[in-house]
Amino acid sequence: MDRLDLLPILEDRKSLLQARVEESLRRNVLHNTGRMASLRQLPEVSRRVVEMLFQDIAGVLQAEEGSRQIREWVRLGLGARSAIEALGVLAQTLLEILDERDFRTLAPHLEQHRSWWVLNLVEARTQDAIAEFERTYRGLSA
Repeated sequence: MDRLDLLPILEDRKSLLQARVEESLRRNVLHNTGRMASLRQLPEVSRRVVEMLFQDIAGVLQAEEGSRQIREWVRLGLGARSAIEALGVLAQTLLEILDERDFRTLAPHLEQHRSWWVLNLVEARTQDAIAEFERTYRGLSA
């Protein structure tokens, strides 16, 4: 079975996947800052995280748009631990709901998606740190 053939199965389990991602984000909310430290943001974030995975599996995720979304979440205070834990829960839930053969079909793609997320998180955090350093430097130089 091809990964695209799994999309209807995944779509049927979308609400479970979103609920598990949201639960993970709630457990890790103390690792967030700013607006992401509020529980109000989490249902939409979890919905979007699952949607991004589905789009990626379908081959229609616009990488730049996804990267922009991750950068925005980081800017709003999404912690790396929260995001990485949520991705782990997403993979674990897929392992539970798919049979072994179907999960093996998705596994390489899941790892690629997780790696893409981590790279975007690191890049966004680095850009935030540089911007903060520059603001501090300008403040001290003035």
